[in-house]
Parts: sequence; C-alpha cells; structure tokens
Amino acid sequence: MKAAADTIPVHKSCYAVLKKECASHDIFAINIRLWAVAAFRKPWNNSQPLFLPYPTNVDISLIETVVKEIGMPQLLDMPAEVVGMIQGYSERSLFWRSVAARSLATYISETIDQPLEFQTTPLTEIMDWKRGSAVTSTSPKLLPPFVTITIDSDGIRSISRQGHPSEYSIGRSTSTTYIVLSQDDEMLSKLDVHNMYGRCRLVVPPDMEPPRIWNTPTPPAWSSCNMSINGHDSSRKWPRLTAVNLDGITGITFFLDLGSLASIHLHYPGEPSAMDTYNKMGSTLRSFCVWIYVPISKDDQVTAIGVKRDLGKPFSLFIQTEKSGDIIVGPHNESFKDNCFVHTAPLTFIYQQLKQWDTTNELGFVGTYSAGEPARKMEEDFPVDRYERSPLSLHSFVETIYFSWAPLEGVASAVVYKRRHKGVTRGIILHYLNGGSRALGQCRVGVDVAQEVFLPIMICIKIASRWDGRFIDDTDSEDGEESESPWQRRTVHSARVEFQSEPEHEHPAGEQWCCKPMADILKFWCMIENTFCTVRDGTEVGPIPGAATADLHMLSGRRYT
Repeated sequence: MKAAADTIPVHKSCYAVLKKECASHDIFAINIRLWAVAAFRKPWNNSQPLFLPYPTNVDISLIETVVKEIGMPQLLDMPAEVVGMIQGYSERSLFWRSVAARSLATYISETIDQPLEFQTTPLTEIMDWKRGSAVTSTSPKLLPPFVTITIDSDGIRSISRQGHPSEYSIGRSTSTTYIVLSQDDEMLSKLDVHNMYGRCRLVVPPDMEPPRIWNTPTPPAWSSCNMSINGHDSSRKWPRLTAVNLDGITGITFFLDLGSLASIHLHYPGEPSAMDTYNKMGSTLRSFCVWIYVPISKDDQVTAIGVKRDLGKPFSLFIQTEKSGDIIVGPHNESFKDNCFVHTAPLTFIYQQLKQWDTTNELGFVGTYSAGEPARKMEEDFPVDRYERSPLSLHSFVETIYFSWAPLEGVASAVVYKRRHKGVTRGIILHYLNGGSRALGQCRVGVDVAQEVFLPIMICIKIASRWDGRFIDDTDSEDGEESESPWQRRTVHSARVEFQSEPEHEHPAGEQWCCKPMADILKFWCMIENTFCTVRDGTEVGPIPGAATADLHMLSGRRYT
C-alpha cells in the first residue's frame, strides 16, 4: 500500500488518551485508522495544512469528561455560544486537544469494524461523494462536466458535480475552502483520488502545480482576473486564494518585509486587530515586517485597485477610494505607473493566503476581478503620488522606506498610534469631515496605544535622534580618521506627533516642538524603527529640512558584528 509511506506527527499526550479510550481494540487497527484520519486531513499528498477552524459544536459529553478531570465545572454552566467563542480563541490549547483526542477515540471505536480497503480512482470518473461513504465511479462521458471539491478541517468533505459553470457571487467562508474544476481543464485528467476509511484526498503529480483553493464555491474565472504573479516558484506552489468584496470591510493591513508583500489581513466590524494573521507568520518575519494600514470608512468605498505586473519584483498596489483619494502600498519610485493595470468598481480583491509559520517572505499572487470593464493600463500622466526624499532616504539600500501622505485640512479627528515606551509615534489615521480616512506610517489597529483628538486645529511634531548601541562600534578608519562608511552609521530618527484642539497649549520644558495649523500636507516616512514626518505646502521643492545633516544608519533593528 504505497500511500502508507506517509508519516504523521501525533502529540504524545493525545496518543495516550486515544490508546486509553480504545484499550479494548487491537493497537495495529487503532494506528492504521489514526493514520488514515490524520493523513487525509490534507487535501492532497504532501500539501501544506490548511489550518481551517474546527467545528465548535463539540459533543457536550466529551467536554464533561475533560471538565471533571481538570476541575472546571463552570464551563458546563455557560451557553453553547460562549463555549464556542472560548474554543475559537483557544482551540490549540491542551484542553481542546484532549477533547479532540476523545472525539477521535469515540469515532475510531464506533467505526473499527469498517473495512480499510484502499482505492485509487481518477477524479474524472468520480460521481458525487461525501465523507464516510464509498467512492462510486462511471465513465466521464456520463458525468456533468464541472467538479467542486469542498474541504474543511478534516480534509475533503465532498466531491460534487454540476452541469454548468457557476457564476461568481459575493461571499466568504472561514471554515471551508473549495477547488473548482471543469472537464476542459487539463489538470482534471491528471488528478487521482485516494479513498480509505470513508475519506478522500487528491493525488497531485510532483511535476504539476497544485489546483487553486478558494474561499468561495463560486470563484471568478482565473482568465478574467487582473493578477500580479510572484516569480518565486515556492510561493506560487501554494495557491490558496481569497476573493473578497471590499464593501463589508473596515480596512486592510498589509504586512511588508523589505518591500515584499508578506501577508494581508482584512478588518471586519467587530474584528479590529490583525494579530491573528500576524501570529501565523514565522518569528523572523514577525520581527522585521512593517504594518501598512489602509482604512475604509463606512461612508467611503474603494473605486479602483491597480496591481503592478512586474514578474520577480515586489508587489506594489494602487488603491483609490471615493472620498480618500489615491493610496500606494509598497515601494515608491518613478516607474510605479509602468505596467500598472487598474480595475474599477464593482471589483473583488484577490490574494494568496499566507502559509502559516513559513519562512517565505512574499505572497505569490495578488490582484483583482471586476464584472465590469477589463483592467486598463494606468496612463503616464496619472498623478498618483507626492513622494520625495527625506533623511531616511540616506543610504536606504538595505531596508525599504515606506512613504505616506495626507492633507491636514477638513480633519474630523486624528488618531495617533504610539509605541508603548517613550510615546514615539508609529502611525496616524486622519478621519475627514467628508467621510474619508487616510493612514500614515504604521497603524497597528487594536494593538498599539491610540489617542484620538476631535476637530484638531494644530499639529505638533518633534523629531528626535538617538544612537543605537546594537550596531557595530568601530567608527574609525585604519588611518585614525572618522569613517564615512554607511555600514557604520547608527543614528535612528523617531517622530512624536500630537494634535491640539486648542491654539494655546504647552510642551514639556526643554523639548523642541514644531507647531503648525492644520493646513497643507503631512508627509510621513517609516521603517522598522525609524520614523520621520514633516508638513509641506505641496509646492515646496528641494531637500526636506535636516536631510543634508542627517547621519542615519539604515540597518535599524538588526545586529551586526
């Protein structure tokens, strides 16, 4: 039995629970069924796990058993909805693992007499199938031409046939994903299905890219999507895609590492924080990523999204909203408009899901779909940015600078996000009287300390510089002169920004603040630790004040010896 060469990891404590609950059965029979359940949770052989949420409707009798053992009777007095919420926040904990182990033990005990016949069937020949049943096959000519494979936390749940292609419809699922194929797809003829113990998984040939996995059973046609595709094979070989309508979200957090788009988090009402997505990234990526937030207020809507189609280069996105204007996410440069294709509303945003705890720092796919006109290339004279160099631009060859700007007029409220120590400003969100919103810097919504000022009339900025002792200390050249090597520079800039609703205000004695009325344009540059901002009137040219004398090391946050 070739598939039995696959191995699966098992928690030692969970395995002990399983053996105890199934003590009356043969250990070999238990192990082979345990392997079948675990191995077939992946949609195909050697695939990455999907980490879909487990069902919250757990058998209460199983919970009672664990509760009695650990002494938590209060849990049984809670409504089922509250218990489900607790499970959602702690599903990887030892308690729920113990419940899951008992649930699996009960399932194996009840199905121990079922035959373990192992089957391999071409997907083209499979009729409708549901988990727990045997696979039935017939001639492909007798079957409807379209196939939908539904996947949940236990693997493939069903395979169904349709007589006509489904039209794309708005909707999202968090507990199931889908593979949608047709008989005309060359891929379909190359896929086999393993069936064992009432479960199925696909067999994907090693020389073939795996099928796309969507968060909707009715995805848009891939040929109609405006996609930017990463040049890295390792990224493209994890085609788990999310298609989402942006009307129902409150914002988007883009996680970027050295200019590369590492992950995306969608904010929904009542779900303000992006920590869930952040915690799924690898530890190194978490240490060096920058959070770029795009707010979408309830009175605003996204009217256009553009993706730059440069194979092998970091993604850059152009986002336009009705009331907030144009926003660029990613590296800024003069060639941004080259090969940037824009879709207008009504549109759907498409992106690749992050592989949890993976070391890859860039997504493989990002793009759009529109039921209206096809994507058009951005015109050369389209005004998309107000970027200019700042003190952070000096020697910025190692770490990417992220630039943002926002007008200071017509502001209804200003929200300042601060580091927890010393009050250094990470980012700012400006909400406007017209209903739009713009973000500057890093706005870690729901994570960092935030202070909101309503109807501000003054903005106050203080730029501080410090020496970072984590960098190399050898700043002298061999002949005793001070070295000019940028690798030995270690000044870090940090901005503190405050908004005032009254013209008369005070700052701590001895501190140098620049206070200006709420007019003109606020420009903000940030890196992992460096932040710099200034107010410009839109017509000023030349270097930003202080740029000529800035002594800035671009390697903040990393240790070099």
